[in-house]
Amino acid sequence: MKIHSILVTKPELDKIPEIERAFYVHIGHLRHELMVLKKLLERSAKNPADNFVLRDVHLSQSFIIARLLAGKLWEGWKLIGKAYFSTKLSLTIESKLPDDTLEALGKLKKYFGKKNIIGSLRNEFAFHYDAQRVRAQLSLAEETDTWKIYVAETEDVFFQLSENIVSSAMLEAVQTGDFVASTETFFKEIMVMSSQLVDFCDGCLHHMIKTYIGYQSDETEIPDPPNCEDLNIPFFCK
Repeated sequence: MKIHSILVTKPELDKIPEIERAFYVHIGHLRHELMVLKKLLERSAKNPADNFVLRDVHLSQSFIIARLLAGKLWEGWKLIGKAYFSTKLSLTIESKLPDDTLEALGKLKKYFGKKNIIGSLRNEFAFHYDAQRVRAQLSLAEETDTWKIYVAETEDVFFQLSENIVSSAMLEAVQTGDFVASTETFFKEIMVMSSQLVDFCDGCLHHMIKTYIGYQSDETEIPDPPNCEDLNIPFFCK
């Protein structure tokens, strides 16, 4: 695979106004966090259909990664508020951003401008722990309910008991009484909004390159990466 390396020198970086420079550095970092978690979620969501234990564990693992991604989306939007809007940087560069970047920003403002699932999940399940919600979910358990704890030969242990109850509490917070609809809404909103936030970051970062650095690059080769369709992230490992 060909990689194009754009060299950024200190004098070039210093040409960028301080507030603008800090914004670009921050959203470049944010973009990487979102893309890593998004890739992990996509690869973790490939549930092995022929084994109920692996299906169970993979689904729980997907929820864990999705909650972290939801938390980063919330924090990312707060960063945009502080580093882009509050600094008035939006008045300086917004008219120079491409239409698709502005479209993504408009969708982000519309979503985060009202009460939303991502904010609730961040505050109660991703970066904080809501003990009251878990206690409430436990109180709904019936006498016939059962859970499992998976212990592997490798000493990997998966407490399906914990993940089932916490995920159920989370899905109840998304939409009461319908776990299937809650799951679909949960994953859809996280994936859609992560794409919108990445698109906004990309537009701003390309503006930085075009305005201050230029696209001149050196070409190098890296080993061909694996096909995404062939990748999976197991919980149990030897």
